[in-house]
Amino acid sequence: MIERRIRDERIVYELTQRGKASELMRTRALASGFQAATSLVRDERTADLFADMFKMAREKPELFQVLMDWMLDFTLFMTSDPVYESRWIRILGGNQDEWRPFRDEITKRMRASSFQMETPEEFRRMLDSILEATKAILLDEKGKKKA
Repeated sequence: MIERRIRDERIVYELTQRGKASELMRTRALASGFQAATSLVRDERTADLFADMFKMAREKPELFQVLMDWMLDFTLFMTSDPVYESRWIRILGGNQDEWRPFRDEITKRMRASSFQMETPEEFRRMLDSILEATKAILLDEKGKKKA
C-alpha cells in the first residue's frame, strides 16, 4: 500500500493506488460514523450506551473487539433481506412495537441462562444467542406471512 521511491537522491514514500483507495474508504467510513453517531445519540439513554461502549474499548479492548465483530455479523444478517432491513430501520427509528418481540426474547434468554462475560468467548456466546433470537423471530414472522 506504500511504495518507497528514490527521487532526486531522496527517499520518498507514497501511497499506491490501492493505498489511496483504502485511505479514501477509511476517511469516508469515519465521516459516516461520526454522522451516524450524531443522528443516533438523541437521548440520555443512547448517550450512556455509547459512553459504556467507549469505556469497554478502553478497559477491555478484547471484549470490545468481540462486540465490533459481532455487530458486523448482526448488520450483515439484518441487511441480507429487504424485509429484515426495513424492520431494523423502523426499530432504529424508535418504533417500540417493532422492538418489543426482540427485547422480550432477549430478556427471556438472558434470564434462562447464566451467561458469564469474563472472557471474549463467553461474551461472544452471549451475543450469538441474541443473534439467534433475532433470526428466530424474523424467520418465524417471515414464515407466517407466506402462509
